[in-house]
Amino acid sequence: MKNIFKPIFTFAVTTVAISSPVLIQVPKARSVSLTIQNPVFESPVVPFNFISSQTNPNTNPPITGWQLYDPNGLLAQAVNYTQASVGVEANPGAYNVPISGNQYGYIAIPANQVGPGKGVAGISQTLTDTLKANTNYVLKMSIGSPQSYSAHGLTFSHIGFPGYRVDLLAGVNVIATDNNILSIPNGYFGTSVVSYTALANDPNLGKPLQIRITNLNSGPGGDVDIDDVSLTATAIPEPTFTLGLLAVGTFGAVSAIRKKPSGKS
Repeated sequence: MKNIFKPIFTFAVTTVAISSPVLIQVPKARSVSLTIQNPVFESPVVPFNFISSQTNPNTNPPITGWQLYDPNGLLAQAVNYTQASVGVEANPGAYNVPISGNQYGYIAIPANQVGPGKGVAGISQTLTDTLKANTNYVLKMSIGSPQSYSAHGLTFSHIGFPGYRVDLLAGVNVIATDNNILSIPNGYFGTSVVSYTALANDPNLGKPLQIRITNLNSGPGGDVDIDDVSLTATAIPEPTFTLGLLAVGTFGAVSAIRKKPSGKS
């Protein structure tokens, strides 16, 4: 009798899956301009070569949307424009370059109150926006150093510059500052830029943002002028990864086993 071999076939299929991180593209973040009241100081409207100030009961507040910053009481004790004051001014003759619009803001400390140790004064504005996590903030404004000029038969002397400080605050806490970085000659404006990035663990999250500009009164000149204030917020996109299963191949294996049955030939 012939040997009888029964082939037994085994077929195995194996699929290999590899976990692979796949980067999901996030749309590019866009900057949003936050709302600032009266950012170019066109209110209240004053006649050409005139000013508003907190000593004038007809212009109260002296700058619409802005509050007095008076930590040393210089503004509170003023009774006329020859003392420390803030307001808006319509006087292009104070500058060798065009001003934005018809007016600009000013913080003035006259000669009889000028000097280190005699106090500082300024303006501030609290916004409706609050500090948000994973957001970059950029505060910009024009800071001016006026030159001497004549108006209404009077000569207003501006030689030198008293220094300035621009603060960005969250609540009562200063989070970024420009402490007199610019060197501004008389008759010109410079651009102050202050930036701050709030991370997810920032202790000031949720607190209202505030802008503050201060005349440091650290030298002659008297006036710090302000124009074109803006604050932008840009969300910081976080890269997002997803774990995907990538099938890289299917393998089949066929094995044939020949088995000899028991029995005699």
